[in-house]
Amino acid sequence: MKERMKQRLLSLLLAMAMVCSLTAGMPVTAFGADQDIVVLYTNDVHCGVDDNIGYAGLALYKKQMQQQTPYVTLVDAGDAIQGAPIGTLSEGGYLIDIMNYVGYDVAVPGNHEFDYGMSRFLELAGRLNCGYYACNFMDKATGATVFAPYKMIAYGDTKIAYVLSLIHILTLPTSDLVQISVVALSLKKKKGDYGPLQFTRDTVKRHKNRYI
Repeated sequence: MKERMKQRLLSLLLAMAMVCSLTAGMPVTAFGADQDIVVLYTNDVHCGVDDNIGYAGLALYKKQMQQQTPYVTLVDAGDAIQGAPIGTLSEGGYLIDIMNYVGYDVAVPGNHEFDYGMSRFLELAGRLNCGYYACNFMDKATGATVFAPYKMIAYGDTKIAYVLSLIHILTLPTSDLVQISVVALSLKKKKGDYGPLQFTRDTVKRHKNRYI
């Protein structure tokens, strides 16, 4: 079974490579002005590598958009690596390989990224080329975030900060090492006592970004 999954992964990656190599001779169906900022995103894919346009179609679409404007960013909003045998048998590893090939730029973990255990998730996080970002995934020992709380991307003279957080879900696995802080957009009762998301947003504003 696992060997069949490896063969399926290789077939998918080969198909994606062939699709991307053919784009130079194909009419571009994506649209965008030369200086448009385009943000593509996926969420709750749950190992659906062939669902809808699939990852191969997504890789093609991103490449088409990049032919229209240099300012293209692909974001995953979580729950990508769990939900089908290709994820279960590889404990998420095959999905990380696919995401790397597609070319994600920013990602935030969802609650199902932790389904294979905390240590496995942290291992997978180290393999994801774009890295994970989360402003409320905290190290209990240091109080610091496990991942960078945001990612800043410059599009010419415009800077955009991608401030990302996990949704607080009671069933999310925790351990003695990390915790998920409740996301709070508003100030708490004590002046200056911020929730992690608001604190990160205010930190980013000091960089005088045009967008958050």
